[in-house]
Amino acid sequence: MFKKIHNILGKLFLACTAFFWFGCTDSNSEFPVNPPNIADQNSSSSSLTNENTSSSSLAKESSSSNESLSSSAQPFSSAKDYSSSATASSSSKNAPSSSFNNAQSSSSNAPVSSSSKLTSKDLPKVSFLDIDQIIEKNHALSDTAGLMGKKVSASDYCRTTLQGVRYNFYDSALPHSARSTAKDMIDDEVDSLLASPQAATFSEEKQKCILDLKYSSWDALPDYGIPIWYSCEHENEGKDSVKIDEAYIRALEARNELFYEEYMDVFKETVNKAVRCDSLK
Repeated sequence: MFKKIHNILGKLFLACTAFFWFGCTDSNSEFPVNPPNIADQNSSSSSLTNENTSSSSLAKESSSSNESLSSSAQPFSSAKDYSSSATASSSSKNAPSSSFNNAQSSSSNAPVSSSSKLTSKDLPKVSFLDIDQIIEKNHALSDTAGLMGKKVSASDYCRTTLQGVRYNFYDSALPHSARSTAKDMIDDEVDSLLASPQAATFSEEKQKCILDLKYSSWDALPDYGIPIWYSCEHENEGKDSVKIDEAYIRALEARNELFYEEYMDVFKETVNKAVRCDSLK
């Protein structure tokens, strides 16, 4: 009897052991027997990062070495460029402001350059009109040769130095007066030509064409107001004469340039009409 009980308990114990054994195996089957090593994962990822970093650093070192080689291959040009940039920056810092320069240039009496202005050489050639000769014959422009050191009245010195400034010139009646003078010169030249023996060889059509070149109409003088040099007479009344210096010469040359520009506007209009007359017999 005792032996049978012992056998039953032994079988029951084996059955329970087997049951628990299979239960443990099923519950652990969701997880791998050998789980991955986290340290190995970290080490592998860090090794990949290190490889990427090292490759990028190698690329940077390569590019920087190429730059250093290229810069060392051109030492003089680089030095020149640096010197130029340094000079430009220092000059821009030390340069006066543009408003100051404009103020100086506006008050300067330096002659106006006529390189880009209309000259007699730019006009068509007409056989019976020589513009340069007309200007010279009429003493239209003041001669500055030999003036240095001579004396002029204080009022004339004051007036000339003011008239040589472009702004003052065009803020007065001087441009209109210059054009009127040019028209008078053309009228005198036409009258002289038609009264000469040469005109007898022209046809009536050509003589009439030349006569039409005259400026017969009288232009009323516009009201420009009082010029800036109006007070020169009163302020310098009774003063001693003044020696002509470089400033006076520059102002006189500048005024000549301004007069010449106004003359050429009239001469251009005249010569363009005279071309047709010159083609006639």
